[in-house]
Amino acid sequence: AVDPETRIPDLLDVERAEEERLRAAAGLRVSTMHPEGEFVGFDLVSIPDRPPQTAREQEVYSLDEGEMLVNMGPQHPSTHGVMRLVVKVRGEVVVDIDPVLGYLHRGIEKLCENATYTTVLTYVDPMDYLATMHNEHAPAIAFEKLYGIEAPRRAEYIRALVVELNRVFSHGLMMGFLALDIGGLTPILYAFINRDEVVDLLSSISGQRMLFNFFRVGGVNFDTNDEFLSRLGTWRSGVMKNIEMNERMITDNEIFRGRTVGMGVLSGQEAISLGVSGPNLRASGVPFDVRKARPYSIYDELEFDVITHEAGDSYSRYLQRIAEIKQSIHLIDQIVDKMPH
Repeated sequence: AVDPETRIPDLLDVERAEEERLRAAAGLRVSTMHPEGEFVGFDLVSIPDRPPQTAREQEVYSLDEGEMLVNMGPQHPSTHGVMRLVVKVRGEVVVDIDPVLGYLHRGIEKLCENATYTTVLTYVDPMDYLATMHNEHAPAIAFEKLYGIEAPRRAEYIRALVVELNRVFSHGLMMGFLALDIGGLTPILYAFINRDEVVDLLSSISGQRMLFNFFRVGGVNFDTNDEFLSRLGTWRSGVMKNIEMNERMITDNEIFRGRTVGMGVLSGQEAISLGVSGPNLRASGVPFDVRKARPYSIYDELEFDVITHEAGDSYSRYLQRIAEIKQSIHLIDQIVDKMPH
């Protein structure tokens, strides 16, 4: 029988002793680790680990009665970048939060210093893997300006077509993930149905399903083909039904509204000062769309509205995506009709 007073060896102590034995046998210097273990003093690290630098930090890290700070991370939320949250809680209620960013730098700028222009177009794809066509479009335009060349008109129409298709599934996934993050599962399933249909479309023209590598300096990698056009027609006939199903589940859902209306409010002026762009900026009431303000490609030949919402909250950002999906479908119809042969 085992004596209940017998001390079970600490696994770290066992490993440390074995390491020192092997070092001695190999004639290596024995480790001079602190006798109390490698984690000594770890319990003394406080939050924050430096004095507050701003009035906002002072507010977050000043505790009232019954409040405490909980450190979450750094962690890897999906693949969107490493983030740490310092959460101030009172019981089970989160009363404040300090998001700590900057734990990961992907180094794409440095990679591009030693790459050809065509290779750069492959590096930018994973910067936002839900908007890879957009990622490729911007440097392609920049490189063409440097070279002083213009892409063929048909290539510009194909570019705009695939970008708007990409916008439809990117915005659609945002709607689904927003619902998922606040407790709803079904909307993300519908969002992925739409996403997979669009990805199948784009893979039939690019040859890839996620990081499309489709744009080239001076044009695109492939012309449209019969499979792409056939899939496009099938998708167009059913896409609004899918979107409307998601709208019926989410838009007037009491729980969804309760967790998004009035939450995360960002005024137009705050959005501008923080450098917010795209649909989040327009959801704060700022009518700025670069496709209208500084038209590029063929957007000056197309008709579409710059939709805005005034509340600037999470619910407005959701509604903004729905409105922009419908505008993108309107743009796709025009592009197909006007595309030169």
